[in-house]
Amino acid sequence: MITILERMGKELREKKSNLKKNIDFLFTSCNQVKLTKLKGRNFKHHISNLKKRVEKRIALSFGVQIAKAAELIAQETECSSQKQHTSDDSK
Repeated sequence: MITILERMGKELREKKSNLKKNIDFLFTSCNQVKLTKLKGRNFKHHISNLKKRVEKRIALSFGVQIAKAAELIAQETECSSQKQHTSDDSK
């Protein structure tokens, strides 16, 4: 393992912060048989697709927050207009 890490050299130093997490994943969660079947292009393609999906989910989440805020504003406006009508009717 040390020889492999040394050979990775510069790449490893750049990603040092995630090293422990990545090694833990490699030996606990990862299906090591599938690792040899992965090709660089497929791997990059999968990462690209996942990034796009995350971006879409973030945008969707933002849209939901906007819709909720708009709904609250509409409810507040409706309540205030109903209060005005009842106070006008009592006069």
